[in-house]
Amino acid sequence: MSKILKVPLVYDIYDYYVDGYPVPKALKGIVEWFDVRIINRATVVIIATESRVEQLWRTRPRSVCVIHNTPDVSPVLQPLVAESSNRFVYVGILSRHRLLEEILVLFGRRPDLELHIGGFGQLESIVEEFARKFENIVYHGRISYEETLSLEATAGALFAVYDPTIPNHTYSAPNKFYEALFLGKPIIVARATGVDKLVEGFGVGLVVDYNIDSFEEAVDALLSDEVAAQSMGDVGKDVFAKQFDWAKMESRLLALYATLI
Repeated sequence: MSKILKVPLVYDIYDYYVDGYPVPKALKGIVEWFDVRIINRATVVIIATESRVEQLWRTRPRSVCVIHNTPDVSPVLQPLVAESSNRFVYVGILSRHRLLEEILVLFGRRPDLELHIGGFGQLESIVEEFARKFENIVYHGRISYEETLSLEATAGALFAVYDPTIPNHTYSAPNKFYEALFLGKPIIVARATGVDKLVEGFGVGLVVDYNIDSFEEAVDALLSDEVAAQSMGDVGKDVFAKQFDWAKMESRLLALYATLI
């Protein structure tokens, strides 16, 4: 249609298709062939992080633009003071390969910690069961984005621990990373999941191996040194304002479309 109408084609890739979605093995090669063909023919390709250029190694895009998946949070909420330093919050898809089941067990045996979870997905019933059983685990269900930010603002830290053996997780750019920066919260992420390079590079959280022992060590490290945890949060707010604020991404996006038009 772009050829027929003689208009630019912008391909905005939130997730590389065959790595991010359940494509049957028998069809993977065909689907990727079509995907690569579109990427190569698009006027411009938009990706969510600089590291995702590596994910396009099979392609030869004409032009690539990076627009980070940062939310427009400024009109929604101003950062609040944490209600409790031992409160950890996760709001997102409740699926496997995110260490969630192991984290539920951990908080179940650690009454000195609080876990607040929001979202939906295949693990909903398991989360609900743990929330009924343990007073320090609270399930908020499906909540709005405003409610999500308000809940995260009460946390001592956020976490997004994805399984690095899942191909698409190698280039993860979770909203929770940008929300943690904006709210001034340290974040715990898994090693070799893309976002770990940003967390380590900016010094805004802790990187762990994808296992519950490593995660618990990070939790205890944040609780044992609240000054360091606060420093990570302060750095995060500065990084967000200077590099990832949506106004900057919006300006980059509008400039791109202006050149195309």
